[in-house]
Amino acid sequence: RRGAVSGAVCAALRGEVEAALGAACRRPLYHARRFNLIGDFEGIRSPWRRHAVPLSFTPDLDAALAGIARAALEAGLPRSLHLVELSAAVTLPGAQAQNVHSDISPAIANILPSGGGGGGSACS
Repeated sequence: RRGAVSGAVCAALRGEVEAALGAACRRPLYHARRFNLIGDFEGIRSPWRRHAVPLSFTPDLDAALAGIARAALEAGLPRSLHLVELSAAVTLPGAQAQNVHSDISPAIANILPSGGGGGGSACS
């Protein structure tokens, strides 16, 4: 839900993401994986001007995750959920559209309550 994370925390996280993206873009291996050139990573769909950057745990990220977790519980999601991936998806102007797809394996059961869904930004 909108507002689950304060604007100040969102702004701080944006700075962290920009720094992580800058560091990643200086590593040739990052680009080789992003464009699926070495086969040890699935790559990114339509990778031109699109990035997926892993994030490190910081106090701001911890605050954001706590706000998102509270909103998820309030929406009726079970406490048994586990975080399995944490990264920032960055799409820059000029990136090609992607086909509608899930980043989660179809083998994973849908745990959203009926009518639930989400999507959108947790930032205010």
